[in-house]
Amino acid sequence: SLGVVARLDCKFKGQDILMEVLSQKKWKLRDWECNLYGVGPDFEYLNDLITTYGLNKKVFIRGHYKSVKDIWSSNHILILPSISEGTPLSLVEAHISGRVAVGTDVGGISEIINDNINGWIAKAPLKSYLDDAMDKAWNAREKWEEMGQVAHNQIMKRYRKDAGEELYNIIFNS
Repeated sequence: SLGVVARLDCKFKGQDILMEVLSQKKWKLRDWECNLYGVGPDFEYLNDLITTYGLNKKVFIRGHYKSVKDIWSSNHILILPSISEGTPLSLVEAHISGRVAVGTDVGGISEIINDNINGWIAKAPLKSYLDDAMDKAWNAREKWEEMGQVAHNQIMKRYRKDAGEELYNIIFNS
């Protein structure tokens, strides 16, 4: 399953670009399910796109989930079709959970995703680039688990468990 964890706000998060990619015949013929987690102003718009593109049996808006563990126990890859982004917490959470990701080259995404190592980078938040990166990911499905372990190891080195305490010490003890 493909997981998309983001506010339902296409202006910034690009879920509409993802729907356009998934509406292509080649994607419709593949065996996948896409779960959108989040709430936001574009709930109705995304529902309309899902219907318009004939994706009702493949794409599901799941709403807000509090449990990151539940999300990543039933999804195998994070898709971040972001148009504007900082460093997305959903990407950090997916990698901590041992999941690979496809993300656009905006904000801090490419600082975390190493293309073809722990995920795939789309050069820009455009249909053709996202489709290309997702195709690369799809064709490497047998490597997702191994790459997910690499993602986990890399993110744990970057964000240690005691990072909050370390930040506190930097701020208050220097």
